[in-house]
Order: sequence, then C-alpha cells, then structure tokens
Amino acid sequence: MLIATEGDESTGKSTMALSAPLPIVSLNFDMGWERAIKGAKHELFDGLDIKVIPYDRTKVEPDPTTADITIYELPRPMQLDSEQIRGAKELWGYFLIRIGEAFTDPRVRSIVVDTMTVARRIKADAHLQKLQEDDVKQNKVTTRKQLIQIEYGAINDAIRDIWNTAAGVRKNFVGIHHLTDERMERPNSKGEVVSMLTGNKILEGLNNTYRFV
Repeated sequence: MLIATEGDESTGKSTMALSAPLPIVSLNFDMGWERAIKGAKHELFDGLDIKVIPYDRTKVEPDPTTADITIYELPRPMQLDSEQIRGAKELWGYFLIRIGEAFTDPRVRSIVVDTMTVARRIKADAHLQKLQEDDVKQNKVTTRKQLIQIEYGAINDAIRDIWNTAAGVRKNFVGIHHLTDERMERPNSKGEVVSMLTGNKILEGLNNTYRFV
C-alpha cells in the first residue's frame, strides 16, 4: 500500500499516517509528531510503545528499536548565514540511513515520511550545499546561491527512488505533503503571458507523485 496524503495544516494527516499497520517507522521532518499523537485522536495510540529518537548526525549505526512506533526527529538545520547552506547534506545522509534501515528491516510493516514536501526541500538544499562546498574547494570568489531549474532533475530522481524502493520492498508507505497555490500561464489584459494564481491548491513537491501511489 503506497499512499500520498495532502492537506492543509492541522487536518489530521500525520495522525492518519501513524494509524498504519504496526510496527511503524516515521521519519519526521515537520516535527509535529506530538500534536499527531497527543491531539484529538490520541485514543488511537493508547497502550502503544512509542519511541522518539532525536536527531544525532554522528550516530550512524542501526537502531535496534522494537517499539510499535519509532519516530526519528529530523529538524531542518537553522541557517545563520543567508547565503551559505549548512547541515542539509548531513541531514539528508542521515535520513537515507534511517529509511534504508526501515526498508530492509523485516519487522517494520509501515514507513511514514512527514513530510515528503520538506524532504524534497532538504535534498535540494543538500545539493546546493555540495555545489557551494565545491566552489570553496576550487577557491572561487563567489559561490552558488540557488539552483537552476535543470538541476532539480537530480532532486526529483532522489524522491522517485524513495517511492520506487517502497514499492520494491512491498511495505506500507505513506508520504505526507503540504499544499501550495496552483499557478498557470495565462494572458493578462495586455496580452502578455504571465504566471497567475488559479485559486486551486495542489500537492507541493514532485509533480508526478500520483503516478507512484
């Protein structure tokens, strides 16, 4: 079962995801697990063994947890420099280790990524961080400040790989997504083609996510 769920904030997406068949491993970028577990539907989790593991990028060995729900906290790195990315590459690497463990652990029945929207942003930041570090190694006067559109191919490939791996290992997988405003190219009053809001909300992230679910 591969599920992509989307919706506005505080609509119960995370709570629903954590009601998947046990045991569950949840990779939590949004850091909203307390509201999901202790909120209005908290009775869903009565009596369950829930283990929360704070982010520690120095810990790469497998975690032999046997909890009903294991939640890995993956907080987005605080950026003190407005131009130079820090910590995203390390966070993405840690995420890959933990999700890889979950994919290969025969005991784990369900995997949740909360959210895939933020996971994609972290991967993009990690890619930019690597480019910036390469610029520094090459003693360039200025470093890259943002990615260009063509470079998102590698980011999108990484997200596709997660969905494809989930399908390959035949585990339940839930990817949670934020919503964003839909834009379309339309002519304005002057006949110029510009990007305009449609008034609709669409999934924020990989634009062909629906093909994987």
